[in-house]
Amino acid sequence: MVLDFLRHRAAWLVVGAVAGLMLAGWWADKPAQATASAQQSNMIIATGPIDGDGEAVFVLDGVTGEMKGWVMNARAPRFFAMFTHNVLADFDLVGEVKTPPKFTMVTGAHSFQRNVGDFGNCIVYVAEVNSGKLCAYGLPWPRNIRNATTRLTPQAFVPLDKVGFRDVAIAPAE
Repeated sequence: MVLDFLRHRAAWLVVGAVAGLMLAGWWADKPAQATASAQQSNMIIATGPIDGDGEAVFVLDGVTGEMKGWVMNARAPRFFAMFTHNVLADFDLVGEVKTPPKFTMVTGAHSFQRNVGDFGNCIVYVAEVNSGKLCAYGLPWPRNIRNATTRLTPQAFVPLDKVGFRDVAIAPAE
């Protein structure tokens, strides 16, 4: 009796393992895609997908408003593409600013249609707390850029759109 139970149990284990392997073989492989962001004091860093083969890393200096991004070369372990843009003007923070800006930044995956232009598959979203504004930036990324073997000329981020997430700007404390 116990021997029959063990045989059936072993048989079901084998059937389950075979079915699992067959199902795994038919299941479409989809690589995991992850983005990350971290913020400390006046510096924010984030990553985002640039194309099917790689990602970009972005840094925003909260003091100067300088945002930069880099992409690793697929053929050599070094950065080969660089993007730059100062975000202060996009948030109307040029000139005398009474309240220091408070930025936060994340990335999102997005595939643009061909008629929109050659952009990477990533949008960088920057929000500024005091102004209540959110800006979206794209990266110029021609489809054949991955074939480059040398470091490319730095490109500018492309401001895509700007919206307000708050109806009233925060007034500086007197």
